[in-house]
Amino acid sequence: KETIIKVTGADEGITEDEADDFAGLAEAGINVETGLRYSQNDKTLYRALLGEYAASYDERVDSVKRFSESKNFERYGIVVHALKSSSRMIGAAELSELCARLEKASDGSDIETIEEMTPAMLELYGKTVSAIRSSDAAGTETLHESDDEILEFFPET
Repeated sequence: KETIIKVTGADEGITEDEADDFAGLAEAGINVETGLRYSQNDKTLYRALLGEYAASYDERVDSVKRFSESKNFERYGIVVHALKSSSRMIGAAELSELCARLEKASDGSDIETIEEMTPAMLELYGKTVSAIRSSDAAGTETLHESDDEILEFFPET
């Protein structure tokens, strides 16, 4: 007999095994309920988003470091804006808010804030991705069927 655990706002709930998969995410500060809402309560889509989020880690870290060190605030702001949005979509609110502060700092070319907060943001980002990679929550499905497709997600109300 399979036990179903209801997630607030979700249409189908999650099984006990899925709750175990997602438990490591909650411990890392990822609000699974929020991520599922942004995924239209589609667990397969949420798992794919988590997988894509983790897969983009190395490239994003490299970009953040490169643009921060070269003081290219426009490009830095674009990268932290994207990380802010994708973090919010998976339910990583603390990381999303930290990126929002860094995005604002980049708009004003606030070097001091960027230099002070970027290492902490990267550390939290690393912990978030580590939790995703060490859990069984991330899917192996890909989101990119064509380069022409644009995906936009809104939480269910």
